Amino acid sequence: MKYLIIGAGSIGSLLGVKLALAGNKVEFVVKKRNSKRQIENNGIILFEGDKKFLLKTKTYLWDNLRHLEADYVIVAVKSHHATTILPKLKEIIYTTSKIVTIQNGITPHIIASDLFEDRHIIISLKEAAYKFDVNKVRHAGSGVNTLTSFNAPRNVMEEFAEQLASAGIRTQIKNDAMEVLYRKLAINCIINPLTALFSIKNGKLVKFLNSYLVNSMISEILEVFEEEGVSISKDEIMDNLINIIKDTRENKSSMLQDIEWKRKTEIEFLTGYILERAAEYGVNTPSNRIIYELIKQLEVVRGTH
Repeated sequence: MKYLIIGAGSIGSLLGVKLALAGNKVEFVVKKRNSKRQIENNGIILFEGDKKFLLKTKTYLWDNLRHLEADYVIVAVKSHHATTILPKLKEIIYTTSKIVTIQNGITPHIIASDLFEDRHIIISLKEAAYKFDVNKVRHAGSGVNTLTSFNAPRNVMEEFAEQLASAGIRTQIKNDAMEVLYRKLAINCIINPLTALFSIKNGKLVKFLNSYLVNSMISEILEVFEEEGVSISKDEIMDNLINIIKDTRENKSSMLQDIEWKRKTEIEFLTGYILERAAEYGVNTPSNRIIYELIKQLEVVRGTH
């Protein structure tokens, strides 16, 4: 199989190396010329336990793309980039290619589903990875990932699940895409901003789980979900939080990595999404509002771009 991975961040790099090790042809698309040179000249180095793996491969610049041919295209950029990339991708990708989105939040997946219909697959990832150098990434934790889709038939998801399994990436398939995305959204709205604000790895969040802040954040989020027609219990969210924090204790969340690398965070697609929906339904969300404002101020202080 040929995979084209758009974006060479921590998760894109992790998936690319793992899929290449399984015998697939993997190429990357990046935005910056320096990133292209780095991957082609020095490769991507994946650290997994006490082992390391090197992948050198063909890399393209996004602005130079005209036509793309691949069995699977994995869009591994941040949500705010994905929303602008996906419409252009529709114009240049082969009509047989499967499009895979892995973003946090809801919006990019809705856009991709509208554009690519039954060729679109969503991964709700429980793989933890962080970059500690331009071309070095550590696999810091692993769980059971979930494949879902709004339109793709079951056999399409099963085929992709087999591909991931051969690369050592465990998956399960679930049909209710919106519930899968909302469950992930709730977790990300807790883990990402709190780890970014306190500059801690995921494991340290265990000390926060019984706090008034976390409990009120979850209650507000679930009240919005209820208005959206998605019913998830507080106990389920708390159990998921505990398990994910345990599985990814040594990981730095994507939002913490963004702050450390002075990049724009995905807060608008996480807590911002909750606040937007809450305003429509007249739901009060004071705890999540405070967290949102603090992250926005942290972006300013750290000079994100």
